[in-house]
This record gives sequence, C-alpha cells and structure tokens, in this order.
Amino acid sequence: MSKGKPEVIPKESKLALLEILLLREARLRFSSNFSFLPFQLSRQANLPQQTNDFDCGYYALKHMDNSFIAADESD
Repeated sequence: MSKGKPEVIPKESKLALLEILLLREARLRFSSNFSFLPFQLSRQANLPQQTNDFDCGYYALKHMDNSFIAADESD
C-alpha cells in the first residue's frame, strides 16, 4: 500500500460493489434465488433544501414521491 493520497473509487464502482455485498447477504439470509428489482435514482427539481445535518432520513421520506417507486414489470 502506497503512502500518499488514497485511491479514489468511482461512485458507480462503489454502488456495484455494495450491490454485490447486499445481494450475497440477502441470499444467505433469505433464499439463493433472491434478487433486487431494477431501479433508477433521480432527483426532482425545485425541492427545498435540508437546513440541518441530523434529520436527512425523515427529510428524504417526507419529500419522496410514491409515483416514482414502481417495480419494473417488464420481465
């Protein structure tokens, strides 16, 4: 391991690794054929900004639009 700046891992790679780890854990706990539904993240325009550092979960749920939460039923 070199001393100096830490290696920067692209956000997409971090998310892919997280998905692999979560899928492995879910299959161990629930079923070997467990899979995640495909989804996309998007950001709505003109949302008010959170004004503090401690209630981000509540803030996200409060402003989440349920019409954006839908399973991809194309399978």
